[in-house]
Amino acid sequence: MRNLFSLLLFAAVMVTMGCNSSKATAQTEAPVPQNRSATQQGPRQGGPDLTAMIEQLKLTDEQAVTFKAIKDRYATKARELRQAAGDDREAMRTKMEGLRASENKEINGLLNADQQKAYAKIMAEQEASRPQRGAGQGRPGGGGGRPGGGNQ
Repeated sequence: MRNLFSLLLFAAVMVTMGCNSSKATAQTEAPVPQNRSATQQGPRQGGPDLTAMIEQLKLTDEQAVTFKAIKDRYATKARELRQAAGDDREAMRTKMEGLRASENKEINGLLNADQQKAYAKIMAEQEASRPQRGAGQGRPGGGGGRPGGGNQ
């Protein structure tokens, strides 16, 4: 009986030491950042990642650095705009359209004529793949009411 108790005590101590060791290892690992910039995110929703865009546009190293800086700056502005908009989706949409226009104007100023054409094509593809929302795009059946008729 005494041997069984000693064995259980030993097992409990070993399990406790193993748990503490894994906690220490987990605590020493670098935390994963939650707010990554556009250059760190990989593919963004609705479009290719920046590295792919840079390759498609055949940017020089200098252009690539400036391009990433512009994209990061506007991604931050868009995130702030979304957070500040609250429930006013229409106002946010209007501001986002203006933000996108400013971003595109700044990027086009960085690009040569061939790169501008390629960038316009990428942006058109992104716009086409973006879900269209607005009038008539609500629930299936075209209405917001209950199936079968009236809003009771």
